[in-house]
Amino acid sequence: MAFSHDGKTLATGSDEKTIKLWDVKTGQERTTLKGQEGEVRAVVFAPDSKTLASGGRDLAVKLWDLNTGKVRFSFENFSGLTYGIDCSPDSKTLAYGTVYGDVRLCDVETGKPAVDAEGEEGISRVRPCRGILGGW
Repeated sequence: MAFSHDGKTLATGSDEKTIKLWDVKTGQERTTLKGQEGEVRAVVFAPDSKTLASGGRDLAVKLWDLNTGKVRFSFENFSGLTYGIDCSPDSKTLAYGTVYGDVRLCDVETGKPAVDAEGEEGISRVRPCRGILGGW
């Protein structure tokens, strides 16, 4: 789950393949986003609050346009279930990681992989934190 940067909205993923947006003040559901094909395990708001990213068991990371409720881009994540996701402070780059420690970066505006100066896409491996993932 994740709070919007203004603190007014809470996004929650579910086992029902949906993301619900909640009004924090009233506790009422604002909307349900549908399009993920598996359990939603990670969500994050972009700092500009115009975009939400989600990922989970369907091996796809989706970028949602919150004005329309539609998917802007979908990234296949062939290396495993998405367990972590975050957006850069300038809302331009999305990072997502898997249970196996793979981390990828993508450009939020174009939907293309972000590459570094050597042409490498993302970060190849990081050590997964078993405690957070429940694998003590």
